[in-house]
Amino acid sequence: MVQKIIIIRHGETDFNKERIVQGQLDTFLNKNGIEQARKAAEKLKREDINYIYTSDLKRAHQTALIIGEVLHAQVIPTPLLRERYFGKLEGLHRDEVKKIFWRFFNEVETSVRFGWFDKEFLIETDEEIQTRFKKLFQSLDKSGTKTVAIVTHGGLIRCLLKALGFDKKEVSVMNIHNAKIIILEKRKKWVILP
Repeated sequence: MVQKIIIIRHGETDFNKERIVQGQLDTFLNKNGIEQARKAAEKLKREDINYIYTSDLKRAHQTALIIGEVLHAQVIPTPLLRERYFGKLEGLHRDEVKKIFWRFFNEVETSVRFGWFDKEFLIETDEEIQTRFKKLFQSLDKSGTKTVAIVTHGGLIRCLLKALGFDKKEVSVMNIHNAKIIILEKRKKWVILP
């Protein structure tokens, strides 16, 4: 059973820099993102990581490959770790989304239930993401590994933390910048290590 989860957000892309909603649009890391992934790998050298599960989207997969090369860890891409599908909002600048769809920043960014919003704009719901997590954790439990690294996306990291029992409000205000590393350990409940 998994006792330690090391979560890494993918490195920066041009869309991140330009503040464009990516969702499941498939973008590569930019030069800064590649450097961020290298620095994350250096920080993780002391961790006992044999497997890195990653979103199969290029930005996360590329980050995982850079880290995996440094750590000599096997990289396992999976669609279960893809970013939330943002439907009609993908590819729009965040300011444009904010002006047109004011509820986007009030609801999606804090992962609150969307009601009409998810259906109208074809946005993947929290419930759909939770189904992905159940499949992922079944796979992780079968692997028998105690420590696992996960490279994924900012929105999905927030959903994952909530699924593991962290406070919704605290998670919604966390700064999850590109290449951020969050180390979780299972005690009586999951805790974030300093």
